[in-house]
Amino acid sequence: MKQYVCEWSTLQARTKMRVMVGNKAIMVAAIDGLPYAIIDKCPHQSYPLSTGRMNHGVIECKEHGLEIHVKTGEVVDVDKADYLKLSEYDRSVRTFEAVMEDGKVYIEL
Repeated sequence: MKQYVCEWSTLQARTKMRVMVGNKAIMVAAIDGLPYAIIDKCPHQSYPLSTGRMNHGVIECKEHGLEIHVKTGEVVDVDKADYLKLSEYDRSVRTFEAVMEDGKVYIEL
């Protein structure tokens, strides 16, 4: 089901933002001219990723520094994941297909 989440111009200006779709907190981000969407929850202790710093498509959790690649949802630094004692299952976050149509960003749920 395709769901409207924001205007593309707003997302471009902010680079990343948190949106609520039903009861799901989702972070949408503008990377290389395209929208991407992931669950807005760090797999370590569930802090919101959207409050972190993003650099070249990687979001860093503000609380413990775990880095997640926004395009894939995968943890970037395996050593950091080991240090934080993340199981293999917890080394990624759910991604959603994001598309832009007529200046609006939609995600597929």
